[in-house]
Amino acid sequence: MRGANIVRYMALLRGSASMSTAPHRRTAALTAIVFGFFSIGWFQWAQAAPTGRLGVAFDLGSVLALAVAITGIAALIRSPARDMTRDARRKSGVIVGIEFAAAFAGSVLLRVTGHADYVPVLVAAVVGLHFPFLAPILHDPLLVPLGVVVTVIAVIGGVLGLTTDIAPGTVAAGGSAVVLVGYSIQTLVRAFRA
Repeated sequence: MRGANIVRYMALLRGSASMSTAPHRRTAALTAIVFGFFSIGWFQWAQAAPTGRLGVAFDLGSVLALAVAITGIAALIRSPARDMTRDARRKSGVIVGIEFAAAFAGSVLLRVTGHADYVPVLVAAVVGLHFPFLAPILHDPLLVPLGVVVTVIAVIGGVLGLTTDIAPGTVAAGGSAVVLVGYSIQTLVRAFRA
């Protein structure tokens, strides 16, 4: 079973997997809700260190994220009851559970070692790394490049935090929030045009 999943994942990366180019409507709506609400938190997290004018942009981003989440709720109400199998829900639940456990454990470790400023970097990296594993389950191949982009943003935030006076969370959390809101919007558009 594990070997089959690896083969399917590799086929997805090569572009030869048999997946639709648009996520199911219900999945797209749920993505918009989850990413919208989490992005509000990310935008606020990005302001943990003084951000000056960037704070206004992050506040506007929070408003946009809320609008995306509300749109997702409206789309969910009008979507078919189910578009994921029980097996897909179980697999995605396991992946998200591992993601949350890794982010929590890493966050605790960073806090107790005096590196709390890097918690957003770690969380963004873990979030980015889990997206490619969800791509075949959610029938959304664009989760793979999304994962790469969010992970790269996390790395950039970490490097800038180590080499400049820029707060790593401003880059990792703010950048991730922008990408997740943008992704949510295009996911809704793709799903409802299909």
